[in-house]
Amino acid sequence: MNPRKLLIEIIIIIIAFSSNLQSQPIDLSNISSQLGTTHAGKDFWFTFHPNYSGQGAGVYIFVTSKVATPVTLEVPGKFMQQKSTIPYKTIYFVMPFTSAQPFNTPNNQAPPYEQVYYGAGIHVYSDDEIVVYCASTTNGSADGFTAFPVSVLGRDYIVSSWADTFDNTTLFMPSFTSIVGVFDQTRVYVSIGGSLSTKTVGGMKQGSINNWTLYKGDVLIIPSAGKDADLSGTIITSTKPVAVISGNRCANVPSTEQGCDYLIEQEIPTYAWGKSYYVSPIYTRAKNSYIKIFSKDAENTIYRDGSMIASLKTKGGIETEGWLTMRADQGKPRPVVISGDRPISVSQFNPSRGDDNTGIDPFQINLVSKEQFQKEFYFTPPKVEGGIGFNLNYINIIYQPTKEGLIPDELEIGIYENQNLNWYK
Repeated sequence: MNPRKLLIEIIIIIIAFSSNLQSQPIDLSNISSQLGTTHAGKDFWFTFHPNYSGQGAGVYIFVTSKVATPVTLEVPGKFMQQKSTIPYKTIYFVMPFTSAQPFNTPNNQAPPYEQVYYGAGIHVYSDDEIVVYCASTTNGSADGFTAFPVSVLGRDYIVSSWADTFDNTTLFMPSFTSIVGVFDQTRVYVSIGGSLSTKTVGGMKQGSINNWTLYKGDVLIIPSAGKDADLSGTIITSTKPVAVISGNRCANVPSTEQGCDYLIEQEIPTYAWGKSYYVSPIYTRAKNSYIKIFSKDAENTIYRDGSMIASLKTKGGIETEGWLTMRADQGKPRPVVISGDRPISVSQFNPSRGDDNTGIDPFQINLVSKEQFQKEFYFTPPKVEGGIGFNLNYINIIYQPTKEGLIPDELEIGIYENQNLNWYK
């Protein structure tokens, strides 16, 4: 993992414009009313599982807003910082791994068994709406996710992760899923998915079911145990909404290639899944990404570009029956449409550098369905003007082209510069 070559797909923003929209400035004075249910909010709970190593910068929490508003970040009773946003600019908080992660075992030791870490969740809250992006960075390994506010969380999830491809003798790179309580007395039920190789440190195997009670701020972390163990397909249900964050300590994608990297992503609740997804190529890659496809319901037919490729028999659960792993397509990178007769979820995994000898490491993105596409987005890349951040940030935009196959004039990007919001076609 060469940090100078590290590329992090920080945010993928998916935009669909209908061809008859009139070109006009976008008013950001009331984000919620325009965007409906979005990633903007006033109350956020999340967590981090351990990164490849504990050596490095730590955890960064990037915050932006359209107005000046006080923002508090805390792990109640253990860590707290307060700052105020600057309209249309990014501020950031820095947390040490010892505060951001519920546990901090090194990568040459097995992680603890699945358990609840009381009051270990990270809480970010504000007076006015904010957008929150979270990143964990060590020497040569990093990934991040856009945090979802409490207002959009759900009670039903299916985990998307990646298998541990290491020997579990000298290196442990488990698959992880973490459940964060946002309300008191929340009963959480976990049915382990994966494959026949999947088990947890505490002894749960594929098909095992267990339950825990979480209070506000508690974090339940479930690590896999053993080579090829993968928590993908694990079903999580709860009596009250929870936040779910999944990934891998350092994944080789696919397992046969070298060049692992940290994976982390916040899971989208199944109520927000759809039937159609667009998988876009990743800049500089010579091959298509790997994807995982999950079914919300039993007996679901899956299609690629309208042609049937599989039939999933169950909701989540074991691989090939409730979910699939595959390359989006063979050959050169191209846009691919994945759809189902019933709601599905699609996760995109950027491959390891050995896949095409490109100096880029893996990352994970849980894609947004076509049904959730919107006309306007407000977001921030994890880059602070004159300060910390990543020099290269990429946005993949999916749009309806003109009859000539061109980008429509209605598609505009507004950039805040020199204290003005300037619009560009």
